[in-house]
Amino acid sequence: MDALKRAMVVGLSAGLLFAGSSSSMAAFEIKKSKMPVQEPAKAAAVFDESEFSMWVDNSYKSVITYGEVPSLNEAPSYGDKMPLSDALKVLAPDEWKVMRAKDLDLEGRLAVSWDLQKATWVDALANLGERHGLQFHIDFNRKQVFVKNGRKLVFDRPEQIGIEETYPSATASRVFDKHGNVEEIVAHQRVSTKSYVNLNDENPDQSVFTLKKGESAKLALEDLALIFGYEKFHWLMVDQRVSQTQTYIGDAHHIMGQVVSGFSGRMCLYEADKVAAVIPRNMECPTNAKN
Repeated sequence: MDALKRAMVVGLSAGLLFAGSSSSMAAFEIKKSKMPVQEPAKAAAVFDESEFSMWVDNSYKSVITYGEVPSLNEAPSYGDKMPLSDALKVLAPDEWKVMRAKDLDLEGRLAVSWDLQKATWVDALANLGERHGLQFHIDFNRKQVFVKNGRKLVFDRPEQIGIEETYPSATASRVFDKHGNVEEIVAHQRVSTKSYVNLNDENPDQSVFTLKKGESAKLALEDLALIFGYEKFHWLMVDQRVSQTQTYIGDAHHIMGQVVSGFSGRMCLYEADKVAAVIPRNMECPTNAKN
């Protein structure tokens, strides 16, 4: 009897041990390590840059500064045409030195001007550089300005001009004199067929614009603005008449500047709104700057 009880106890203990082991084994799990997920490789643009030319370069700046820029006082916001050396004497702070590159166009003797609402001397240099194709490197640590050749971005206005897209219009025929020299018309034929005028192009194509004696200056300038892609035009002067027939040949900047100066005016161009306005030369271009 005792032997039977011992056998039952041993059997029960073994059963419990087995059950416990089974439960423990059921709670134990070996998880396989997951392979790292590889992100798909990003496709890189494959272009031969030698087959392309620069169209727009918004990374270019007419002023580059070095060192910490201190608080700057306002400078004269307007300067009539004067030698570059005189302009730099007016704008550069006391005890500063200005150095020019040896290959600077015209050795710095060109006549320059600037025109801003409110500006520091650095802003004035930036505007001057955009107007006249100069680049200024300003070292605030050494109090020195280095002047080198740059890119001309602005023509007779403080705002930067971007790319102008012009399309055929009812006034486009004015660009050519129908009874003019046939060879000259053929030579400039590309002007009437291309779809845009790149005002930032360092080697822009030439256009031809003719003013006829007796016609309205207001209507002539409105036609010119439309030809160069501006959708709205405002004339803020007394209308005048063209005194003699005259033809202008050059890029968009040259033609607009020459034509409007003949009527003692200033051309104001607003790229964002595609608006052009002509005002008296002694006035500043209106702005919609917000405080």
